[in-house]
Amino acid sequence: MQAEALPILLEQDTDFIGLAATGTGKTAAFSLPLLERLASRRPDSNTSTGTNSSTGTGTGTGTGTGSSSGFSTGLSPGQPRALILCPTRELCLQVAGQVNLLGKYLGVQALPIYGGTDYGEQFRGLKRGVAIVVGTPGRVIDHIERGSLKLNEIKVAVLDEADEMISMGFREAMETILRAIPSESRRTWLFSATMSPAVRRVADEFLRTPGSFR
Repeated sequence: MQAEALPILLEQDTDFIGLAATGTGKTAAFSLPLLERLASRRPDSNTSTGTNSSTGTGTGTGTGTGSSSGFSTGLSPGQPRALILCPTRELCLQVAGQVNLLGKYLGVQALPIYGGTDYGEQFRGLKRGVAIVVGTPGRVIDHIERGSLKLNEIKVAVLDEADEMISMGFREAMETILRAIPSESRRTWLFSATMSPAVRRVADEFLRTPGSFR
């Protein structure tokens, strides 16, 4: 999938639909263009020597403790630049781990937020400032309602396994989250194994003339 999706996501400022099953390289297909966008827009991207980012955690947990990890450089507390929605805790951790591995030396890191665990560590990560949030819809809604997560600075929203999120009952939460992001500045990348009628309705409402790969 990467060979088809990367040229579109790297070279075109557009929404995107990718139909691909798990295990086809879709995480890298959206992570690499996302990291490139965020790294190029960092306030210090033209002056950084690269020494700060070399101490990023890259552990897959996104819970580094200093500004050198990429959590706080040019970022406001609780205002990430990108949001990746995943249906499950396991996929959330997997995606965040790959993003952190790829973004370690760019100084762009991700924080996974998901249910079934204490809020404290997630609150601290958001308060430090984080470029990318990777979260399950329910926990993302929780943080929005608690005021610890604001979506007004989101530039890219990724729906990973959109069909699975819908089948698990997250459609309403997913749509609520997307409506909370300013549409005029948002790019939405939707990835799904199938294009069911429910997925199509989400795409029709929230994506504008997207590029696509099937």
